[in-house]
Amino acid sequence: LSTDSIINANEVLTSIDKLYDYLQSEFNPIDWHRELPLETLIEGQLFKGEADLVLETSEGFILIDYKNLYFFYYLEKLKAN
Repeated sequence: LSTDSIINANEVLTSIDKLYDYLQSEFNPIDWHRELPLETLIEGQLFKGEADLVLETSEGFILIDYKNLYFFYYLEKLKAN
């Protein structure tokens, strides 16, 4: 295992701060809902899950899936190299 594959804790904290600042300035959320349970019935089929993060704004709701954010993180890393 090389040290190149180890995630630096300071980079993670910086990324979290940047994401928070961006979401706050871009959407000005009224409330933040983390791990929000969701379910819906479509044509007799019940679908259940959890939203990683839902921002409640004056204009509606914004669903954020953290798993998709990793793609952008690694894309930026690749661009930098």
